[in-house]
Amino acid sequence: MSGSARRPLPSDLDPQTAYLVGVLRELKDRSGLSLTALAARTPYSRSSWDRYLGGAKLPPRDAVEMLGRLAGEPTERLVALWEQAEARSSGRDAEPVTGAGTPANPAPQDTAAQAPVSGPRDRSVATRRIRLGMIVAAVVAAAVWACVQLFGPPPDTARSAGTEPFKPVPLTVGCRGAQCEGREAGAMACDVDAASYAELRIGPSQVELRMSANCAAAWARITHSSVGDRVKVQDRADRAETATVIDEASTDRFVVTHMLPARSPTEVRACWEPSAGGHHCTPWGRTPRPTVRNGG
Repeated sequence: MSGSARRPLPSDLDPQTAYLVGVLRELKDRSGLSLTALAARTPYSRSSWDRYLGGAKLPPRDAVEMLGRLAGEPTERLVALWEQAEARSSGRDAEPVTGAGTPANPAPQDTAAQAPVSGPRDRSVATRRIRLGMIVAAVVAAAVWACVQLFGPPPDTARSAGTEPFKPVPLTVGCRGAQCEGREAGAMACDVDAASYAELRIGPSQVELRMSANCAAAWARITHSSVGDRVKVQDRADRAETATVIDEASTDRFVVTHMLPARSPTEVRACWEPSAGGHHCTPWGRTPRPTVRNGG
């Protein structure tokens, strides 16, 4: 993982951009590509990617879409996140300022100008609003959570709350528990708070047990694998989800299973079945603080 993906984001970064950068870091990690490799596969230099993933500069829309395609992520969600961040950073989403008083001679209102106009532009705006609506709740919740983690609750709230601890707002996700079974972590936004609870290394290959507390679901992933290798997430009732490394292009990036419901990491483990034969599993997941890693 590069230094840009490790270092904290700037404290003055607006929440929408911070959320977008967090997602892009996860996609970079999922792709298995270094900054140098990203520069080789895109028109953007290594230093540009370092700035984008470090939060120093909002990436261009094309860069966001390219990284999504390299990581196998649908670009619609990424473009919606980028549009939110771009609108905030450019100031286009600022609320109009209401004046303290009313002008002495207000201009007459042109009722014709107020009539709704239908056409391609309106349809485009409506389409964008529908698409953005699906992720607004997640962005707002993440922003509240991040601000509370950084700065704590507002002073008045802290004084009135007494000794009762602050409960952060959870991220909005697409499923929880049994609803997540057989679904992709990235598509359900379960990878946003994902952490590794167990891992296994044999030679260059690494297998990890991943889990989302918000989704109450777990999955497994493998990297530096061989064609034909299988990775599996398994629970104590022997339910499992598997994924197979299907081609050479997938051997140096993360291959990720679908999810299983899990109330605790101690209920699940990750297993690896090499194409050459054999069966290796991580320990059952640990309950202490997990190792947080970006990506699916």
